[in-house]
Amino acid sequence: MSQETQQSGRRVKAQQHHLFIGARAALVAGVIVGIAVVGSQLFISAIYSQRDSRALVAAMASPASTLSSSIITGLATILALMLTMLSLSQNLNQHLSAAFYTRVKRISVVAIADMIAGIVLLLILSSPIQTATQQSRQASPLEITLTYYALIALAGIVAGLFVAVIVMLYNAVTTVVEVIRPDRFSDEG
Repeated sequence: MSQETQQSGRRVKAQQHHLFIGARAALVAGVIVGIAVVGSQLFISAIYSQRDSRALVAAMASPASTLSSSIITGLATILALMLTMLSLSQNLNQHLSAAFYTRVKRISVVAIADMIAGIVLLLILSSPIQTATQQSRQASPLEITLTYYALIALAGIVAGLFVAVIVMLYNAVTTVVEVIRPDRFSDEG
């Protein structure tokens, strides 16, 4: 093999390794935030009795709805700005690696999954939970508790995925900055 082919192969391996590290960092950050959200809510629910789980479901509705709406708005903005970033990168006479475009595709997939989870959470919260909890005196405490834990889990997933998108986006932006920064040739020489 020629030296140029070997260098190209090493460059591709380095890009794939960097892509893996970025995905792993995003996964770790998302899991930590998801666990923190779920853990804090479990801690709060441990303070209250089974009797108060109806109040917890009602109290969680408004903050979780605000969180979900904010995350959906942020994700829509991120996706729109990523399209702008892609069009700008095409207009530059710089060559971005295939790993960069793979990273952008992953960000898009995770962002869309998070938007779907956020919309599901909003739909669940849009149902008349407060009215239902007041009328659900006949519902078992187990059903109310399961509803509360399902809402906690979904809120944790939405928040964790959002943080993962942010970390992945940071990695993509640093790649673009490395390619287009004007002083990069002076650092290498």
